[in-house]
Amino acid sequence: MGLKKQIKDYLKTHLSPKRYEHSIAVAKLSKKLAKKHGLPAKKAFLAGLLHDAAKELSEKELIKIATQDGLALDSDEKQRPTLLHGRAAAVLAQKNWGINDEMILQGIRDHIFGRPGMEPFSMVIYCADLLEPHRQFIKESLRQKVLSYDLEKMTLWVAEFIFRDLKKKGRRIVQSSLKMYKELKERMNRDV
Repeated sequence: MGLKKQIKDYLKTHLSPKRYEHSIAVAKLSKKLAKKHGLPAKKAFLAGLLHDAAKELSEKELIKIATQDGLALDSDEKQRPTLLHGRAAAVLAQKNWGINDEMILQGIRDHIFGRPGMEPFSMVIYCADLLEPHRQFIKESLRQKVLSYDLEKMTLWVAEFIFRDLKKKGRRIVQSSLKMYKELKERMNRDV
């Protein structure tokens, strides 16, 4: 049995049908964006497929699995363990399927917050997670417009969208996301 089939079988039994379809859509869009931006498309497909592999685990399971990566929990992760699902998914990718490619693992980890110094590959997964076509809260015409942007501009747009949504919900924006946003904004302003 091939790796993609093994992963899909796992996702079908560990995710709701809606989350499974989202994961497939993120994988496909990640592959498309990677090709467009000269990045490894097969790796992007795998990272997109696995990005939410731990999304529906209990908070206790998320903490147990995520902390196997050897990193400490930050204050946001302690308050909202669901934010650990990217880290936990990266651990599952290593342990369950022997995926040790750091580009793939980092893309999986980064898809929630982004981070300062985020590489283009991780930007692809971060953007595909929000912009995949099953997301009903973004009009198709706007989605297509944003997908036409260069990768840094697209990442900024996605971050701004997420920030607005978090504000509406009364949630705090994590520091790594703010730092990433400021870094990208400064870089784009320098390039103008």
